[in-house]
Amino acid sequence: MNDKLKRLELVRSTWDAYHPDYMEFNLRETPEFHEDFTNGAVMLDDHVTEIAGSVVGKKLLDVCCAGNAKQAF
Repeated sequence: MNDKLKRLELVRSTWDAYHPDYMEFNLRETPEFHEDFTNGAVMLDDHVTEIAGSVVGKKLLDVCCAGNAKQAF
């Protein structure tokens, strides 16, 4: 396995291990978490939105999806 695939597998396995806790926290803090995103909510830090500018009317790719990371590849 080359270095790129090793890094990908490390990221994938780390996310898979972290994801249940991440979702539990978000659902506890915001029970309507899934509904918000279905309705177009965006969860970005202030510095990211400053750099990106207005995204109104644009399509965004969520590179950190709330599904199993293995399904994304």
